[in-house]
Parts: sequence; structure tokens; C-alpha cells
Amino acid sequence: MEVKKRTRKKILGLENYKFLLLTVFLILIAILVYVPHIIYPFPYHLDEWHAVERAQRLLNGQYNLRESGNSFEIGFHALLAGIIYAENALGIDPVLAYQFLPSLFAVIASVVLFLLMSYLTKNFWVSLLSVFFFASLPSNVNILGLFFAVPLTLAFSLIFLFLYFFFRGLEEIKYFYYAAFTMFLLLFIHPISGLFLISVVLLYLGFNYKSIEWQRTWKGFLAILAAILMPYLIFSTFTGLFLGPSDLV
Repeated sequence: MEVKKRTRKKILGLENYKFLLLTVFLILIAILVYVPHIIYPFPYHLDEWHAVERAQRLLNGQYNLRESGNSFEIGFHALLAGIIYAENALGIDPVLAYQFLPSLFAVIASVVLFLLMSYLTKNFWVSLLSVFFFASLPSNVNILGLFFAVPLTLAFSLIFLFLYFFFRGLEEIKYFYYAAFTMFLLLFIHPISGLFLISVVLLYLGFNYKSIEWQRTWKGFLAILAAILMPYLIFSTFTGLFLGPSDLV
């Protein structure tokens, strides 16, 4: 008599209880990040107020690319402008709605981090623990962090996503092109994070250059290099400025 093996149902490649556990973690992270806004439903950090103001100016056609702090984070301001436009269309106050953005950014970053660690370790529990440690990182007005909806917070998601595509690209070259596009976006949202990520990639390549199949992957690396150079060419073309330390602040 043939005995049929019992298969467990899966959601997004995870067994039901694991998917449920991850969902609970994400909900807890969203609540944790939102807690400061329970008694203060407005942006906390000065950078958040500046972001709202610059996004509003972008919508009104009053955005000045040459103004310090604008051109090199225009990607974040453009995204925020799109959100504000949708909120205005729905009759939602953009300033009050801003209180929910930190939680949204934190959850997205946590999901991408889980995806990255799942690929690297092939271990659900290690991946979940990584999300836990990420959510436990301290946040305050000096070092920023997950409690604030600023370019750095959004950059976390893009950093994790780039690394995911990069490591997958070492095996399947098409992911290098996804990584290149992610780097392109990152440099328009938070250039400092992009520069940090570039240095990490260079260190990785320096230590592992012998194990990389350069003949198969060189086109992918060329695409990433183009994605790194293009934003700076665009910045200098439209602003007349070159990226310097004072422009990154």
C-alpha cells in the first residue's frame, strides 16, 4: 500500500507557521516604530519637515536644483511629492499622514533584509534574527534611524536590495542589471549610502577576485559602473555642481 507523503502548505515559499511568524514580526516592527507618534502625530525631525517642504515645492514647480541639499536627494523628494499628490487627491493631510511613513519604510527594509539573508544563509531562523537585530538598532535625532522618514531610512531598503541582486548576479548575470538600477536609484535618494555601498562592493571584489567568473560577469559589472557614473553626470549637467563633501550633508 502506497503511503502518500503529507506536504505542508506554503505561502511565498514559507511554511504557514513561518510566514505567520514573519508577519507578526513585521507588525511588531511597524508598531514599535510608530509608538513615538502616538502622542505627537507630526514629523519629529527637522529633516522630515525639510523633506515635506521640498516635496511641496517640487509639486509647485518651485524646486531649485542648485540649492544645497536638494539636487543630491531629489529622488527622495520626488517620491515624497508623489505621495503628497496622492494624499491631496484623497483629501488626506500630508503632514499628519507623514507619521506613518517611518513604519512603512521600516517594514519594507525588514522584508528586503529577510529576503537577502534567506538567500545568503538558506536559514529561516537566521534571517528572522537578522530582522530582529535590524529593528533593535537605536534611533534618535542625532544618528537618525528607523523612527524617522528620511532619505537614510529609505536607503536601507535599497542597500539590502542591491546586495540581494548583486550576490544573485554572481550566479545569474541578469540580476546585475537589477542591481545597477537599484544603485542608480540609491544615488538619487541618499548618495552617502551609495558611496558606502560602493566601497563595500570594492572590498568584496578585492578579497574574492579570484573566485569571480569575470568573463561571464563583466557586462554586469559594466552596467553597475554606468549606474554609478550616470547620476554624477546628471548632477553636474543640470546643476553645474560636482559632488563634494559639502553637498552630501
